[in-house]
Amino acid sequence: MNGVQLEPAKFVCDFETVLIPAIQGNFPNTRVQGCFFHFCQAVLQKRAVSMILWGRTDFPGNSV
Repeated sequence: MNGVQLEPAKFVCDFETVLIPAIQGNFPNTRVQGCFFHFCQAVLQKRAVSMILWGRTDFPGNSV
């Protein structure tokens, strides 16, 4: 790779199940950290879906 050696100390990424093992396999000494924004986004989305499935309509952001 043109003599360039990459050894990042940390990767920050979203929580893709394919990406994390790929990073760990190619950069074994690199710490993989999930993005806090994407984590919160996923939690809020799961909560909204759960509330819809249970028939709740009083969750934040609902305009009904």
